[in-house]
Amino acid sequence: MYKFLKSITIVVLIIVGCNPDDKSDDSTLGNLLVNVNLSDGTPEPNATVTLIPGNSALLTNTDGVARFSNIPAGNYEVTVELSPNSASYVEGFIYEFSEITVVENNTEILNVEILDPVQPIEETAPDIDLLLANTYSKLKDSFMFNFDGYSMYWGDIGMDLAYIDQNASSIYLALDRYIFEPSNSIINEVWAIHYRAIRDTNLGLEILSEGNYTTESGNEESVISAEFRFLRALFYFNLLKLYGNPVLVTSTSDSVIEQNRPALMSLIEEDLLYAESNLESFTVSTIASVEAAQVLLGRFYLYSAGFPDLKTENYALAASQFDKVLNQFNLEDDYADVFLVQNELNNSEIIFSIDFNASEQNGGGNLGVNWGPLGYAINDFLRLDQKFIGEYFIDEVDFQNPIVFPLNIEDDRFTNNIAPFIVQNGTKSNATDAEDWRPFKFIGDISDSPGVGLSSEDFPYMRYGDVLLMAAEAENAINGPTTKAYDLVNQVIERSHDSQDHLLQGGLSQNEFLLEVLMQRKKELCFEGTYKDDLIRNQLLSDRIQDFNERNPDVAKEFQSHKYIWPIPSEEINLNPNVVQNPGY
Repeated sequence: MYKFLKSITIVVLIIVGCNPDDKSDDSTLGNLLVNVNLSDGTPEPNATVTLIPGNSALLTNTDGVARFSNIPAGNYEVTVELSPNSASYVEGFIYEFSEITVVENNTEILNVEILDPVQPIEETAPDIDLLLANTYSKLKDSFMFNFDGYSMYWGDIGMDLAYIDQNASSIYLALDRYIFEPSNSIINEVWAIHYRAIRDTNLGLEILSEGNYTTESGNEESVISAEFRFLRALFYFNLLKLYGNPVLVTSTSDSVIEQNRPALMSLIEEDLLYAESNLESFTVSTIASVEAAQVLLGRFYLYSAGFPDLKTENYALAASQFDKVLNQFNLEDDYADVFLVQNELNNSEIIFSIDFNASEQNGGGNLGVNWGPLGYAINDFLRLDQKFIGEYFIDEVDFQNPIVFPLNIEDDRFTNNIAPFIVQNGTKSNATDAEDWRPFKFIGDISDSPGVGLSSEDFPYMRYGDVLLMAAEAENAINGPTTKAYDLVNQVIERSHDSQDHLLQGGLSQNEFLLEVLMQRKKELCFEGTYKDDLIRNQLLSDRIQDFNERNPDVAKEFQSHKYIWPIPSEEINLNPNVVQNPGY
């Protein structure tokens, strides 16, 4: 469970046992009363209180009280997260109390000292808009989609695109080299933030079903419910890819934790079908829309058609979803414009994005903190595989040290994705050694010094260039490299080349065409967190790692076949002994 340190207010936890006269079969059940107050005794309403194991969650009422009834006797961890409407609220901050014991016919009191009270907020019912906003905000967490998040710890390392420098943090290095264990802190933190987010979605859906809430958004209940279900599907889809067989929790009162991959996959599909039917059409990329649900469902079908599920009939389902979005969006004329802060409101390509804004409290991103041009990034953790760089060059002869400038490259994506320079005193200098080249995507302007929470660039979780390439992959899997499949890929290639010479020509086999699609995805979507998923579902991860190891023996990866997913975190195993660890760990 995620632990934080901060001065906070006084919380009193009262554990009340069962009535001694209760002779029912549930005699091992107890009740838990959680009272969340400021130091002056003023109650904190709308705080989210969670019990683990079981993941039971309630919002405190106007008296600052959350009452859990009929809880199995045993040891629990209790966490408290304040409402975003509270002046004490800090994004991502959780108050955690361990080893709370619910016992039969007994009462215990735990006092936790919390300081610095603030003006209280009074609410008569949970504010569903605030809870939804808080759920969206979790997408920005550093263990989710911040710029030191998903792409850095999963989607772009551990294969033949980028790797973690040996002098970087050992936990990052372990992920890249496949020497991680269930105790790895990132593996545990990623799990924790996803389940806190899922708890919020389950809580929101339950509040909506009960009908006792306030809202000023003006949205229909079905629309708000669809947003929660879209987000729940997104969070669970992440967990499915990362951990293979995560636990399934669909209620804040669940006392039984189960691992049921088929049921989880059905839930993701059901949530997205509901979202597609009830969300509103696209207006802004930072809010779930019909089109975002259609693409995410298509992405899910494409994933399930490949390894490890190999439900090849789902290629047709994926293609059908992508067809709904084709021609509803447009590629930006200039690849660089896709990622410009100044273009976020008018971007024709972004379908769903994670909103960062450094001018808002706790709203900025960490771009440039752990990777970026040499001399610019605060932590120079991320290195580029030299083969990946060379794939942009027209002639491999030009890619030999010392590099001669100007570079013989016609692909516009190169200058936006890779920095062939170093930064000294805010000035660029050409780097004639390609080992000094670093990722450059999203940064654009090196005059803005990086810092934690200082970047405002949105993270493009879903965009039209990705859709075109996924649609081409699905079409090729169903019918081979048809004219439609070629056209879909060539739209992406043409955007970044002045000459038609680089367009794919006919005559490729089905496998050759797939490899070309994956090459374009590598160039087009690098550092957006998709590449490892591409390789896994097409059963190419092991081959790419072997190729990398042969070329880079000094930084070779210790990959084994079961490590295409992470282990279930040790903290979850400790809390829930019935949870089964993934094979091989």
